[in-house]
Amino acid sequence: MSAANHRILCTALAAALSLAACGAPKYQPNNRTLPVSKAEYGERWPLAVQSGALDCPLPGAVVLKADGKTYALNGTAESTAKYQLVDGILTANPSGGKVDSQTKIALLQPLVDAGLQLCTD
Repeated sequence: MSAANHRILCTALAAALSLAACGAPKYQPNNRTLPVSKAEYGERWPLAVQSGALDCPLPGAVVLKADGKTYALNGTAESTAKYQLVDGILTANPSGGKVDSQTKIALLQPLVDAGLQLCTD
């Protein structure tokens, strides 16, 4: 291999290694929230609070900020253990009694879908 080719190969290798060392860009929350309310959602509003603001503080993690507290609305947010569980303010249960996990997901899905838009915008 010629000296010129060796320099080119070394330069390319060094550039590739430095890019690999940097890794993927860090997630940057967009610092936007989306106001939501019982008045807006009507009968589909599953919560005891009257309103709040959706946020996406971590990739895929949807939370609701209401009454000075932050509630995890999806499994991604719950898994961080940083936010309160929404179960305490979840009121809508068509069958009465305790809300099972599948019913909880179905009840919260419209809010989660709206919140996930904040994660991608």
